[in-house]
Amino acid sequence: KELMNSFKQYGFEELVSVKTRKKRMGEVEGETYNFISVEQFKALVDNNKMLQHNPVDDNYYGLPLSSYETISKKNKNAVIVVAPSGAKQIANYCLNHNINLYQIFINNAQELLLERFLNRFKNDSLANTQNYTKRLINMITKEQNEWVKPALNSEDYYDNITASSSPTEI
Repeated sequence: KELMNSFKQYGFEELVSVKTRKKRMGEVEGETYNFISVEQFKALVDNNKMLQHNPVDDNYYGLPLSSYETISKKNKNAVIVVAPSGAKQIANYCLNHNINLYQIFINNAQELLLERFLNRFKNDSLANTQNYTKRLINMITKEQNEWVKPALNSEDYYDNITASSSPTEI
């Protein structure tokens, strides 16, 4: 939230992504997420209406083309936080459609990520221990090897790489 607020100060608008998971405590429909059914999500993908999409655990996450088009029609710059696989999908779309894109990889300290993760788990009334355990293992191993190392070693392309121990340092 703090990251988005800092971008909004400079006139950026946040792209609203879609998720098939249940809404968590404190989340507001339409502000940062729209919650849709798996069938609706798959229809968007099948009809090429998604800029990026990926499964996480038993749910689907993605960015519908309509979210980008809404902000583009206002002549505004858009911002979204996505995993590297989503960033690659968005970069390909922008390249194929002659859209300017600036990508920043934010390498948060593991302590900060774990703190956020544990707070989310204890405040999530729908928390599934099995999914959270799998997610924690991925955070510690897979994300370091598949996200952080390629970014820091310039194997993945980013316009900027930032290290942060707290969201307000960005």
